[in-house]
Amino acid sequence: MGMPSSKQINTAFDQVTPLVQTGFRVLDTIKNVSILVAVIQALNVLLLWLILLSLLGLLITVNPDLEAERRAVVTPVVEWIASWVKHRHDRKWLEMLGFVVFLALMFGAWMGILVTREAPGHCAAWDGRSEQLDGDLLDEEEAIEALKLTRRISEP
Repeated sequence: MGMPSSKQINTAFDQVTPLVQTGFRVLDTIKNVSILVAVIQALNVLLLWLILLSLLGLLITVNPDLEAERRAVVTPVVEWIASWVKHRHDRKWLEMLGFVVFLALMFGAWMGILVTREAPGHCAAWDGRSEQLDGDLLDEEEAIEALKLTRRISEP
């Protein structure tokens, strides 16, 4: 078959370059999403522990055989939580905590929108075409042909 000409090599690289750029964009998005998933997992663990503690407290509270445990465990915790609301000074800290949690939720929502938004000029779903640097579109067959040509060039 012979050695391909430099024009064919340049054409192959021009057709493969957009695929590589798209691959890097996908890797960057995956990195951002993986960080978001890690944060969500940490929050899930925290919430599951809080649910477990609440269920244990509820179990101790409603079981008449565990009256001593209720007085020793549940009553002091409930009194401590109620003291946050009872005194104005302590309630201020609770309100500040609520505000910080609200800001964290808004920041998380904003980051989620940033991570999952579409890049300008790109579709969320791939329609079988790849965009070149100059804005022309390649069909799937042309992209596969360019990859085959590149593989032939790189083989010894």
